[in-house]
Amino acid sequence: MGNTPKRLYKYINMTAAKTVLSTERIRMTSPRNFNDPFDCALDVVIDLSDSDIEQGIRELIAELLAAGKKPVFNDIAKRQSRHYELLEANVQSKWDSVQRFERSVESCTNDIMQNGFDWTYGFRKKLDYIRTLWKEIQEDILVFCLSEVHDNLTMWAHYADNYAGVVIEFSVVENQTGLFDNAIKVEYVEEIPLYCTKRQAAEIICGFADPTPILQKGLDRLSKSKGRQWANEQEWRVLRSGKMGDQGVAYAYHSICRESVTTVYFGHKANHIEILEICEILKKRYPNARCYMLSPSENAFKLEHEEIEL
Repeated sequence: MGNTPKRLYKYINMTAAKTVLSTERIRMTSPRNFNDPFDCALDVVIDLSDSDIEQGIRELIAELLAAGKKPVFNDIAKRQSRHYELLEANVQSKWDSVQRFERSVESCTNDIMQNGFDWTYGFRKKLDYIRTLWKEIQEDILVFCLSEVHDNLTMWAHYADNYAGVVIEFSVVENQTGLFDNAIKVEYVEEIPLYCTKRQAAEIICGFADPTPILQKGLDRLSKSKGRQWANEQEWRVLRSGKMGDQGVAYAYHSICRESVTTVYFGHKANHIEILEICEILKKRYPNARCYMLSPSENAFKLEHEEIEL
């Protein structure tokens, strides 16, 4: 689990908390239901102009011509298009001239770049495919969101029913159901991450790079990136592939082990009867669980803790 914290926290309303604790499972949901329209709903951003792509290819070809070993192209790429075979023939023929000092790298590179290829077409076609695939993945992705902290004032207001809900503390160490095995830390950024660099675009076009791993890394970055304005949430998330449920809402359930629920924090506005109901569930099912009531401090912007005896 790498650097995953030992404890993670779920802010939740009272009704949902009773469902989670009584059924011993959590519900993962589609990002389409999130309150942040940018979350996992981003387009694949390629902030590269045609001239950027051509410059990247120019630099790559110059490196190939200057190398001490004749370049070998990707056989899969060559089978996909006659374009790659022509490029390989051009590079290898010019490489011989460079190695014999008959012509300069710059001169040979210029010849290849002016040989009539539409350098950007192949990449734009791949980009269309990548965007289509990303939309399909977006339709299938499911997320379970947690936080590193249990006493964030704004999260209590936004996600725990304005202090009438609860925060459930999960032990990541007690993880027999595998829920937290692949938990990822959200990265808070100013700008939407780029799918790939100018160099990667050139390698894809020229047939030196398999676009699949680049695609996966790009999608991973998009899935865990949020605007810096959300940084106070200190979010971790679990991602899964899901299915379409009732009324077209994507969801899936994942079981939790009883030992993983270690603490339940109640907001100071929580209904007393519902608190008793949850305490009863905890006594019967969760041997490690403790309970606390959280109330606003009288002299600081923080929450005071008072343990509730089970």
